[in-house]
Amino acid sequence: MIELLSLRGFANRRGLAHGTVRRYHAEGRLPQPDGELTDGADIRHLGWLPETVDNWQRPGQGARTDLRRSTTL
Repeated sequence: MIELLSLRGFANRRGLAHGTVRRYHAEGRLPQPDGELTDGADIRHLGWLPETVDNWQRPGQGARTDLRRSTTL
């Protein structure tokens, strides 16, 4: 059986508040989900493998995630 973690599970595993992880997801700061669960309706639940959560590099305090490194010198 494959174990997938929900947003709440992601937060718990990393020791973060659920709201923080929800915000990171909305801002595109989380890794792509490894899968999703659906009941056949319009409701879907995203899931991440524990390894994905463990390997995720959280943006540091004050990190400027909106900046891109220039390729021209």
